[in-house]
Amino acid sequence: METKEYAKFLLEKYDISIFSKEVEIFNLLNKIVDSKQDAEIDLEKLKMIEKHLDDKLKLQRTEKFNNFLEKLARNLEFQRIRKTDKGEEDFEVINFKVKDIDNKEYVFLTRKYLEEYIDKHKDKFKHPNIIKIETQENVELNMLLDMIIKNFINEK
Repeated sequence: METKEYAKFLLEKYDISIFSKEVEIFNLLNKIVDSKQDAEIDLEKLKMIEKHLDDKLKLQRTEKFNNFLEKLARNLEFQRIRKTDKGEEDFEVINFKVKDIDNKEYVFLTRKYLEEYIDKHKDKFKHPNIIKIETQENVELNMLLDMIIKNFINEK
């Protein structure tokens, strides 16, 4: 693949938002694509640019993922019912279920996300009836939620 084609490929590969704070790279790629002569940059440098942009994309996804898990952990910690209150060590996992106007069911791990979803989709929910469901011995879900809480609540 020649330099011009590779530069065009890179511009098409990424959403424009990845180029925020990468104006020089964006301008360079456009200059290569728009150039009528061979670019002064070689394919290896373009591959390094691609690696840099891929790494930036992965970092953004990781930050978004961690922010979501941290928020989920706080919400779970806030709403969880401790079995220790009943003399047991673990906690009960509670889910919330609601049906929309078409009778489609939605299940959420936290009341907060359920309420946010209902608020964002007001046209689908007229007088929603929220049902609280206690999970029946879902060992994997209990372990996952416990890991999320331990790793994202206690780290700060």
